[in-house]
Parts: sequence; structure tokens; C-alpha cells
Amino acid sequence: MQASLAQYAEALASYQAAITVYDTVLVWASNDILTHSNKGIALQRLGEVQASLAQYAEALASCQAAIAAYDTALERAPEDAHALHNKANALKSLGYIQFALAQYAEALASNQAAITAYDRALERAPENVQALHNKANTLQSMGYIQASLRQYAEALTSYQAAITAYDRALERAPEDVQAQHNKGDALKSLGNLKFILSQRK
Repeated sequence: MQASLAQYAEALASYQAAITVYDTVLVWASNDILTHSNKGIALQRLGEVQASLAQYAEALASCQAAIAAYDTALERAPEDAHALHNKANALKSLGYIQFALAQYAEALASNQAAITAYDRALERAPENVQALHNKANTLQSMGYIQASLRQYAEALTSYQAAITAYDRALERAPEDVQAQHNKGDALKSLGNLKFILSQRK
């Protein structure tokens, strides 16, 4: 356990050091898109480590800062599919943290914003299997939150949309075991929800 905690501490320190370096670069090259985007990635990874340590307040701030960094990159390059995809991933992570903090409305809003960003990225790079997969995962997360809040009609729609997105990803990468597994999870969740609704009649 101590070794694991030490590795987490080292990861936190490395990401924080990277962010400091990127900030230094941006003093001299404030319009450098790649640096803004890479700073966003470092902040997002920092937030994910903080969330895994249940440091949710810190994780929330890191993810919000990551989104701001991606927005700065996108102000300079609005068609950058890579930055859009990364922003969507950060919004998805933000939604996870907000759900852990019982900020359910905010979590739903973040997930919806993530889906919008994935769609924008896919308009520019329609063959991006990872974006399709991540969009499907976000839809499945939305379905789970909506079902938890007894928003059953919305949850049904989200689970069905997730399955459709997994199918699109699998059309392009049929050997993707993780996408197949996650599609199975979405189908199971959809079945569980339909069973619950059948018992309410």
C-alpha cells in the first residue's frame, strides 16, 4: 500500500511539474496551440489521479482547469479535432467527479457537454474509433445517473444511444474487445431498466 501511495505521489508531482513547464513555455509563446493542449492533458491526468485518491475538490479544480486550457487551444484552432476530443474526455472526467460529490445536475450537464464535444470532434474525424467509444461510455454513464435519479425515459434513451455508438465503433474496429465488453454492459443495464419498468406496471 505504501509503495502504491508513493507512486501516486510521484505521479502527482510529475504532472504538476509538467504544468509548471507548460506555463513557462506559454509566457514566451502564448499562442502555441500544442502547449495549451498538452497543459490540458497534464491537468486532466492530474485530476484523474486526485480523484482516484478521493481528493475530489482538487480533482474538480484540475478538470475545470483542463477544460479551460482546451478552450484556449480551441479559440486559436476551433477545428482541431484532437483538442475537441481531449476536451470531451475532460468533461467526462468532470462528470464522474461531480457524480461522486452527489452533484447530479452538474454531472448530467458535464456529460451532455462531453457528448456535444465528441460529436464536434467526430464531424471533423468521423473514423476516430476512440472518440466513438468514449462517446458511448459517456452516454452509458448518463444512463446510469438518470436511472439513479429515476429519470427512466431519459435513461432508456441514453442506454440505447450508447449501444448505437458502440455499434458504430465496432463497425470500424470489430476486434475491439473493450468496446464489445462495454456494449454488453450497456445492453445489460438497458435490460435491467426495462425489467424495473415492467414491474411498475
